Amino acid sequence: MASMPKKTRHFSAVWAGAFALLTAAAAHAQPDDYTRSSTPAETVETRQLNDAATRGQVRAEDQAQYQQQLERYQAEQKQYQRARSRYDRQRVAYDRQRDNYLREHSPYYKTRGRDLWRLPDAAPPVPHQASLSRLSLLAEPSRQLTRAPVVDGGGNWVGRVRTVETSSDGRLGRVQIVLDRDRRAVWVRPGDLDYDTVTGVLFTPLRYRDLRMLPGHDL
Repeated sequence: MASMPKKTRHFSAVWAGAFALLTAAAAHAQPDDYTRSSTPAETVETRQLNDAATRGQVRAEDQAQYQQQLERYQAEQKQYQRARSRYDRQRVAYDRQRDNYLREHSPYYKTRGRDLWRLPDAAPPVPHQASLSRLSLLAEPSRQLTRAPVVDGGGNWVGRVRTVETSSDGRLGRVQIVLDRDRRAVWVRPGDLDYDTVTGVLFTPLRYRDLRMLPGHDL
């Protein structure tokens, strides 16, 4: 049988080396739920196989082992994605139930007549660090924050959320708050707001005088 041309042998060696490096990297790029540290023996074996691959000396059984590892990794990735999707759906459902409960039972969401922007009659709550959440962690900020009352850095009611602006990829951009005293709508950065997941109230370290100077317009 005629020997393999030199160029073909060289391409096969390069491909085998690239495949070995790719699958070895994939084996170490698993999600947190499935990662584990390689033993010293596995590290030495991988280095030896990669060295052999770069010299075009990878055996057929080694390539088969790489393929099995890649297929196992892909299967674990799919399992992780299914579990993550299930968790995300459960979290959205929980947030929706909690928000509905807040609107039905929390005095901070009650309104009188048709004045949707009326501030609560109850005294502002005190923020609890354990229940405060950054807005970027909310599952559905546009829905969860709608008409949520806002407490300023002085501990006073100042207004309610009017609009939540998000980018095309769903990331939170900015929040528009209607200031009750001036009937002015201002834009506030998410970094200046914290959401209390227990009371459904937004807290900001900014004082009212600072808020009314933010970009916005009179209503």
